[in-house]
Amino acid sequence: MAIWECSLIIMATAWQANFFDNWDKENPVTIFHPKPFSEGVCRYAYHARYTKFHKSRSHGEKAIVKRLKDFTYWKREDWDEETKLSEKAKEFVDKWNTTHSVYKQYVIHVPEVIRCNNTSGDFKGGEWVTLEPYIVGKYEKWNSNSGWRKEDKLSVHSFCHWTYHYSGGTMLLCDAQGVRNGDSYCLTDPAICSMYKGRYGMTDCGEAAIANWFREHKCNTFCDKKWKRHYSSTPSLPVVAASTYTWQTKK
Repeated sequence: MAIWECSLIIMATAWQANFFDNWDKENPVTIFHPKPFSEGVCRYAYHARYTKFHKSRSHGEKAIVKRLKDFTYWKREDWDEETKLSEKAKEFVDKWNTTHSVYKQYVIHVPEVIRCNNTSGDFKGGEWVTLEPYIVGKYEKWNSNSGWRKEDKLSVHSFCHWTYHYSGGTMLLCDAQGVRNGDSYCLTDPAICSMYKGRYGMTDCGEAAIANWFREHKCNTFCDKKWKRHYSSTPSLPVVAASTYTWQTKK
């Protein structure tokens, strides 16, 4: 495969809280292609493979490495908002699965934050990027963080509605996208909008986005009439399929 044959393969090692100054350059947990296969507004995505040095993934298993497009993260802490978003999203997913509201299992992976150990291709030695498992299947987007949605009848919209209810009306997981299989939804790169704009990263457009989302949402058979909703009749954001970022909204 090309990823193994490329002469510009980059190596990176996982950061461990107690070993920041002693990260192991000789035992990389992944190798990845130096040029992206896909890109979004803010990030590039690169094909990768886990190595035998990874603690939980199989050697040769497919993965994805992501890095920012317009600037470089030189500290692990720079990823904290994105990490917090992923961890909260996994909390929602794990709790949703215990409700048995739908027969499909929901899955989401919390990306690892890793450090590049040399400069090659697009990557700079010492920069911090993210690593996550590759999701096999056809990528789809089901709703956005401004209220756009695809196929109102899908349970994923009900899941998003439920996150608002479960959080006591303080958060909404949206911008739902990933791969849908016969018995599962595998989510990636969701947004969480909160009462505090930007708390959960670049796509947390705050209460305005939550209001927009619920104004467009049509409850289906998977929703519960007892679940909380956000009520607002005044549109404040354009309804678009693409993710809306904090800098695209009013101050």
